[in-house]
Amino acid sequence: FGDELIGVDELVVRLFGAIPRFFDGAEDLRKKWEHPDTRKEVLDRLEQEGFGEDKLLMIQRVMQKEKCDLLDVLEYLAYSEQPIERAERVRRVKEKYFNDLAEEQSNFFTFILDFYVRNGFKELAMDKLKDFINIKYNSMTDAKRMLNMTVQDLRAQYIALQSALYNKPSDTTVRARRLKGKRYTLTEMMEEMK
Repeated sequence: FGDELIGVDELVVRLFGAIPRFFDGAEDLRKKWEHPDTRKEVLDRLEQEGFGEDKLLMIQRVMQKEKCDLLDVLEYLAYSEQPIERAERVRRVKEKYFNDLAEEQSNFFTFILDFYVRNGFKELAMDKLKDFINIKYNSMTDAKRMLNMTVQDLRAQYIALQSALYNKPSDTTVRARRLKGKRYTLTEMMEEMK
């Protein structure tokens, strides 16, 4: 925090207190996280408040939740939501969302989601869509032809995919138990998550 040196436990306590000030609950945070543009705004806001991405990722590592999305860590700390691994998110999306896609479209979005599972939310930034198109198809012209989609369709599907990815299935959600007002150390939080 600026020039102030603080430990990880203190950083977690400060983040725990700060997140609820920025959002109207877990659903509001999730809604803002699911769109790449508003996700960037969330990260920028957290950065302005002293919670830069490097600090957030450090908390994620200390919590041993590297396979989860950063959203899951934020939701857990602020709203006691149980984290979900990225691979599980992708599995759920493939079950429901991919049924409406043509085979080549499904292959392309699977390609993107494979990067997401390996590397996390940064792979879902809007500017990454062009990179994925160039890697997989070499040009936008080829991508439009092979996917049978316009640029606007591709962008809309990319955003809809993320909305589906971060949508919370109500029947499979497990909430962690936490007493309101109690300050937890990082060790206690990790024990609670087991």
